[in-house]
Amino acid sequence: MNKSITVHELYFVYQKKDIVILDVRKTNEYIKKHLSHSISIPIASLSAQLNNLDTKKQYYIVGAANHLAQEVTSYLIENGLQATYVIDNMKLFESRELTSPL
Repeated sequence: MNKSITVHELYFVYQKKDIVILDVRKTNEYIKKHLSHSISIPIASLSAQLNNLDTKKQYYIVGAANHLAQEVTSYLIENGLQATYVIDNMKLFESRELTSPL
C-alpha cells in the first residue's frame, strides 16, 4: 500500500526544504492555480521526465483526482523514488496561503 498524507498533514511538512510537491495535472490546470514551489510534470510526460527526478528527495504527489495521485505514487515507488500521495489534494488549491499564479 502506498504512503499517503492528508492535506492537513501536508501543511506541517510544507515548510521543510527537503520535500518536493509534484503536480501531475495538465499544464493548463497548473497554470491556473498551483502550489507555491511545486513542480509541474503532467502524467503524460512523467515517464520521459523520470530520470530528472532525484531518488534522495521525498515527492508529495498532487493530481486532479485521488486515484491518479495514487497511481503516480505507485509508479514512482516502482521506479525507485520516494513518493507519497496527498489525499483530497484539490482542497489545497482552496487555500491562498499555499497557492500562487504562474
